[in-house]
Amino acid sequence: MKTTTSNKLSIWSKENSLFLLTFLFTVVAIYIFPHLGIPQLLIKVIFLFLLLFVFRSKNDAFWLAWFFVVINAPGRLFSIGYSSTIYRLPLYRLGPGSAIGFDELFLLIYLLKFLLKKDKNINIFNRYWTFILIYGFITLFYSFGIGLSSENIVTAIRMIISWIWVLIIPEFISDTDKLAEAFKLLAPFVFINFFIQIYTQITGQYLNDILSGEQWFRILGSPEEELIRVFDGCAINLFCMIMSLFYLCSEDKRFNRTYLNLIVVVYLIFILLTATRGWIVASLILLSSIFFMRGFNYIKQLSSTVLILILFVFLLRIIYPSFILQASLSLERFKTLKFLLAGDPSAGGTLWRMTERGPRVMAVFKENPVIGWGLSDRYISSWDMHVGNQTMLMQGGIIGYAIWIICYALTLLNIYFLSRNSIVRSEIKKGGIVFLIAMIALFAIHSSSSQILGFNGVPLFFHYLLAFTIAAANATFISSLNNKNYNLIINRQC
Repeated sequence: MKTTTSNKLSIWSKENSLFLLTFLFTVVAIYIFPHLGIPQLLIKVIFLFLLLFVFRSKNDAFWLAWFFVVINAPGRLFSIGYSSTIYRLPLYRLGPGSAIGFDELFLLIYLLKFLLKKDKNINIFNRYWTFILIYGFITLFYSFGIGLSSENIVTAIRMIISWIWVLIIPEFISDTDKLAEAFKLLAPFVFINFFIQIYTQITGQYLNDILSGEQWFRILGSPEEELIRVFDGCAINLFCMIMSLFYLCSEDKRFNRTYLNLIVVVYLIFILLTATRGWIVASLILLSSIFFMRGFNYIKQLSSTVLILILFVFLLRIIYPSFILQASLSLERFKTLKFLLAGDPSAGGTLWRMTERGPRVMAVFKENPVIGWGLSDRYISSWDMHVGNQTMLMQGGIIGYAIWIICYALTLLNIYFLSRNSIVRSEIKKGGIVFLIAMIALFAIHSSSSQILGFNGVPLFFHYLLAFTIAAANATFISSLNNKNYNLIINRQC
């Protein structure tokens, strides 16, 4: 897996241009075609042909990355799920009151590709997440006995099948070359997401509403007067932050270090401007991975990051004067966590999830604490994405929560042992530890900001982010071991 200057990747290539054009075509097809009077039937047919093309394509890194951008697009593009608007990803009606979305068809296409693939690649984490899926369908089965109405059956199934991505993505992003290609395609969107974040703060409107001509989201305030929180593209940005730190810590020469440092800086500013405390804490946890760099590299990395940060903030202050105020207001919000540390669960009256949302969900959990409410109507009506652990307890009870935590912990343990393996460390230095810290950071987000684990109705990009992170770890370790029997290595170190 060692890289040299001969296989160093350029920041931009023809593949990047094609990727950007594909994304822009998606935007045009969803938002511009309807304004031009092109029938919805034709637009839906176009996307069906696209699915056929994806099925036949061998460039899976390209299409999996494209789908990542589509489900976590800047400006809340493609985020409307209601059938009452035509400015959304196509919805295909199956009959009275039933339909299937493009995102579900995309999953089915990749599930079919996965099942038809004869020579499967090694997935270190396969057994844990297969067990999660089995547990999910067992949960669905006993939910009928608790009370699952016909109206919520589809919703319950959707809460389970989104986790299939954790098995699919590692199969197609199976080595470090494919992983690097996916990262290369996604990385420019860190900058695109950031500039659209600034644009949204300035205009007070999301790009989705501007292009569609419909008002789905509230008009934001003035950045000169109040805190404007824009969060779109967060999952893509976080994944690119993880990979940038990995390439820096592993001393991998595929990508220019200045480019990687710039991604780190832009991500940190982006996440600061969101004023989302859980994500800021998780990002600081992730940033701690630079302490695992060796000697001089650590000093060099810190110096480069600080220098780029100073220059970037200086430039940003010129083109966006309200940046300083927005950053200051965000920091003030972040500092309310000191009240939490002092014993105030509301963090100065700003953290209602601890004082209202959490207790409300836990009250439902206490009614059925052993196996929880499954995917029943009671669970679906009481589900709250802002309190991840409490909602997991409500859904699966003590038994279900234990299953999830054990599987997640075993995933972390595998990453830990493999990152310490001498063969792996000879290839990627201490880069493997980045994935361990990344998984801890994701759990921090799950516990403090938005639910990720569990069977839930959170936006798909949360599951996809975790799946991509696991795929990145799997591809890195398997490539480092040259596809040797990793079971022998794990058993020796356990």
